[in-house]
Amino acid sequence: MAKHKKAKDDSAKKINRSVDSSVSEKRREKTDTKFWFRLASITVIVPVYAAIVICMLVMPRSTISNIEKRELAKFPEFSWESYWSGEYTDGIKNYFDDTVPYRDSLKQAASRLNKFLGIKYNNVQVSGQMYVVNNSSNNDTQPTGNNTDDKNTTAATSQTTSAKQGSDKDKKDTDKDKKKDTDTDKKKSSDTDTEEEKPKGQEIADGVFTNGSIVVYQDGHYRAMSMYGGGSGSAYINSLNSFADDLPGVRVYSMVAPTASEFYTPKNFTDYNASQENDIVNINNKLSGVTGINICPVLAKHTKENIYTRTDHHWMSLGAYYAAQTFAKEAGVPFPDISKYNKKSIEGYVGTMYTFTDNNADLLNDPEDFIYYEPSNTYKTEYYTQAYGFSHEGALLQYIGDTSSLYMTYMGGDGYVTKITTDVKNGRRLCVVKDSYGNAEIPFYTSSFEAIYVVDMRYFELNLVDFIHDENVTDLLFTMCSYSAVGTNANNLENLRTRSSTPAVVSEEPEDEEPSEPEEEVSSEPEQENDNNDYYENDDNNDYGNDNGEYEDYGDNQYYEEEY
Repeated sequence: MAKHKKAKDDSAKKINRSVDSSVSEKRREKTDTKFWFRLASITVIVPVYAAIVICMLVMPRSTISNIEKRELAKFPEFSWESYWSGEYTDGIKNYFDDTVPYRDSLKQAASRLNKFLGIKYNNVQVSGQMYVVNNSSNNDTQPTGNNTDDKNTTAATSQTTSAKQGSDKDKKDTDKDKKKDTDTDKKKSSDTDTEEEKPKGQEIADGVFTNGSIVVYQDGHYRAMSMYGGGSGSAYINSLNSFADDLPGVRVYSMVAPTASEFYTPKNFTDYNASQENDIVNINNKLSGVTGINICPVLAKHTKENIYTRTDHHWMSLGAYYAAQTFAKEAGVPFPDISKYNKKSIEGYVGTMYTFTDNNADLLNDPEDFIYYEPSNTYKTEYYTQAYGFSHEGALLQYIGDTSSLYMTYMGGDGYVTKITTDVKNGRRLCVVKDSYGNAEIPFYTSSFEAIYVVDMRYFELNLVDFIHDENVTDLLFTMCSYSAVGTNANNLENLRTRSSTPAVVSEEPEDEEPSEPEEEVSSEPEQENDNNDYYENDDNNDYGNDNGEYEDYGDNQYYEEEY
């Protein structure tokens, strides 16, 4: 019995030693695996990381971003004052962050990856924060920003869900604060108009606020649009009425341009896009001594045509043509058919919306043709500083080599005051006060007025009333996108009207010199197309295809009654 028990104990000890040996062997194998994995990590990852760091330090730094259309940060100059304040070290950090080698290429690669990470809502890509500005639909799911940050992803839903799904405590707090809210509303009603109409959304350009942006796939192409947050336009209205009072005998017009989102916003996103036509009509109804022109119904007839860019926040030249035609009819001046102009096209255009949508890869890979129209009559174009000092004579339409900046084809952008002297002899002299939207209209006025002065509302340095008197202007047109009319850009108009009087305007060139020959475009010319199609504003049956001969069908994206 004792012998049997001893044998059993010896057997158990052998089993335990075997188990311990097996466990120890597994532990050694696991330890070895960890060791070799760590060694591989050190051997591969560390050199790769070191190579990247060395490349970032040694390779030539980027100096200009073509995507962002700006110069990148420069290395700061040393001074003891900037060093002790921390400005110098912050500048170094900003320099290395901003001037990464191959910056644009890396941003494009990141954009392609972000395409798979971004927020989509019914196949619409959303960029930036969005807020409900209409309450016409009952969407169960609300679109959000494409940033995975909680602050951004919840922004679009905050104004609707907080009202519908508040807790009982929230409801009690609301009841408790009713009296306080009433008092606050009374106080708000007494605030100035400027404070009331502060735009919603993000400032994506100088004075341009948007309610987020979307990229939507329509008719085989991607189109980007900024959502419109709405506004009263009170500063714009007050300034124009005052201009009319200050300029008796001068015909004053207002023509606010809607943006693409007015016509091409998908139905399920209309809650995030205020009616631009409603705002334009409200503005026109409050004008006094000013002729208000609503071009929304005119453009609505031509939405199947190429009237807006897909990759930029501006309209196309054809859209500006229909607007200019409407203005010319109201002003009672001659206006040639579109077939009288030389149609030109440049391939590969990707405009500002690429940047505004965080470098959307779909837009980058789906460029469009930039199309504009050159007048065939005789005219001369002179460029002046913003204080109206003569600078140079040049082309009205300038071929821009950088395809991302092709909207600068019109007068080279907004940097100069432009004077155009034409072969028209009707005694009508037009001054156009505009934002960048108005640039595309100017070539279509060369057959309607004998002199045209183009002034940017944001940069002009003289008293505009004095300027109009000095130049014997007969017609004054305010034309800009809806964002400028209801946003902060409109505040500049009162500054133009009320700033101190300036010395008499002096031009270094002989005034009203007879133009000799039609202008030639600078640099090389893009491909020219002779378009014999006639466009008629009042022909409801016009259903022109796009420039590839294909008819555009925007499906459910209908024009609806109601800055850009």
